[in-house]
Amino acid sequence: MIPWLKRALRRACTAESDDPDREAGHYWRMSADDDRIRDQSHWCGSGRWERERWMEHGEFHKRLLEDRFRRHASPPREAQALEWGCGGGALTRILCERFSRVYGVDISGATLRECSRQMNRLGHRNFRDAPIAAEHPESVLKSVPAGSVDFILSIAVFQHFPSRAYTMRVLQVMETLLRDGALAFLQIRYSDGSDRYRTKEGEGSYAAQVITMTSFPFQVFRNLLDDAGLYVLEASRDLDGKDENHGYFFIRKGGGLSD
Repeated sequence: MIPWLKRALRRACTAESDDPDREAGHYWRMSADDDRIRDQSHWCGSGRWERERWMEHGEFHKRLLEDRFRRHASPPREAQALEWGCGGGALTRILCERFSRVYGVDISGATLRECSRQMNRLGHRNFRDAPIAAEHPESVLKSVPAGSVDFILSIAVFQHFPSRAYTMRVLQVMETLLRDGALAFLQIRYSDGSDRYRTKEGEGSYAAQVITMTSFPFQVFRNLLDDAGLYVLEASRDLDGKDENHGYFFIRKGGGLSD
C-alpha cells in the first residue's frame, strides 16, 4: 500500500468509523501537515501544483465561466461570490478578480489559512473565510447570510463528499445562500456503469475511497438540482478533456432551462 495512504488510513481510524461525514472532516484536516492531502487540496507548491500549473488551473476555469456568463447571464461586478471547497485558492483567485466579495468555504482550517495567504500574496483583500464542520454543512449560514450570494462555484469537490445524502444537504444549503435568480457552476463525478466511477458510499474507509467516493448518473444529478430548486441552464461532460467523468452544471436559482 502507498505510504501516504497507510498514514491516512491509520489517522482516519481515530475518527468515528460509523460516521462518514466526521471521517471526511478528519481526513481533510490532515492538510495541516500531510503534503499528499495538500496536493489533493490544490495547495500552490505542493505535489502537482507548481505555481505555473496552479495559475493555469484557475485560468482554464475562468474561461469556462466567462463563456457561460456570455451565453446565459452575468453577475454584476459588485456581486458576492462563494466557493464551496476553496482548497488552496487556485479558483478563489479568479473569483476575487471579478467579484466584490468572495467567501471561501472549507472543512480544513489549515487549507483555509493557505487560501487566505495566497489571496493576500496576490493583493486580493476581498476574500472572507467561512469554515464549516464537515458534519454540519448548514453551519456556513453562521458566516454567510441566507439569500446574499450572487454566484457559487464548486469544482473537484462533490466527488469527495461522503455520501449522496450529504450532497443533497449541500445543494439545499446552496439554494438557501443564493439570491433569487443567482447562478452557480458545479462539477461532479458522473457514473457511467463502470466499476471505477461507481459511488463508493458504505464501502470501508473514507480515506481509501476519497478520490472516487461519490458519483451520480448524469440525469440523477440533474433531478437532484431540480428538487433543490436549482435549474439547469447548461450541462456538459468532460470539458477538461481528462476522461475522468467530470460533469459540469451551470445553474440558476428560481428558473431556467431544465429540459
